[in-house]
Amino acid sequence: MGLGDYAMRRKNLVDENKDFCVCPLCQAQKMPPHLCNCSEGFAERMFSYILNRPVRATVIASILRGDKSCKYEIFL
Repeated sequence: MGLGDYAMRRKNLVDENKDFCVCPLCQAQKMPPHLCNCSEGFAERMFSYILNRPVRATVIASILRGDKSCKYEIFL
């Protein structure tokens, strides 16, 4: 899926597709699940920058919350 495909939809699912948390803070020690809100903000900034427009991101699954991978819903 290219960036043009993201622009054609109103919301998209982004799956980290890793069986470990990629957050550098979580790799150093066990962290509380609400820390995933930080990654949510990072995803918003990253996709807003790439698409050159504001987007909203929501964490819908995360390893810290007991899920198999981290998934974000990106609202364009």
